[in-house]
Amino acid sequence: MASAQTMPRPPPPPPPARPPVSKPPPPKARPPPPPPKKYAPPAPPSRRPPPPASPKRKAPMPPSKIPSHAAPKRQRRGSVTIRAPVVMRDVDVFEKKRQVGEGTYGSVFVARDKVSNEVVALKRINTEQEENGFPITALREVKILKALHHVNIVNLKEIVTSKGACSFVHPFCQFCLLGSSRRTLNFTYPSNIPRVDA
Repeated sequence: MASAQTMPRPPPPPPPARPPVSKPPPPKARPPPPPPKKYAPPAPPSRRPPPPASPKRKAPMPPSKIPSHAAPKRQRRGSVTIRAPVVMRDVDVFEKKRQVGEGTYGSVFVARDKVSNEVVALKRINTEQEENGFPITALREVKILKALHHVNIVNLKEIVTSKGACSFVHPFCQFCLLGSSRRTLNFTYPSNIPRVDA
């Protein structure tokens, strides 16, 4: 029998060479802190001419002298408008002459302003029947009358108060629209709205 010869195994291949590991650079030394600052005198003033003197403003009028029905407007930047607080006058500043109308909203009186002697129409709003205090219809009326400015629309001059109700002050008109519509009157029309004749 033939003997089997064992062959020696070849040695394993050497592992691949690794690149040398570089060490991180040592940290840099921080620069020393700057020395503390010494006091420096203030800079000399600039050689610009002084601004022109503004005109003297008048001292504001004390609130007791400002008429409550004509509160001044104070304007700020942008579209924000701030008004001075308005103290509503009492209905006693008017002398009632006669009643000219009445309805569910209240009553209308002809009255004379005791201060300016102007004849006005006082529209008293009944608040006694309302559950929520002031009627919402009266609030709408105030908002609309403040927004509209036209010769054919009566404007709201002011609002005066009394114990149980408040009153709207309107300029007094001799005729109402109902009485005027029975006659032929020529009303004025705005120029930007085309006139429609029936």
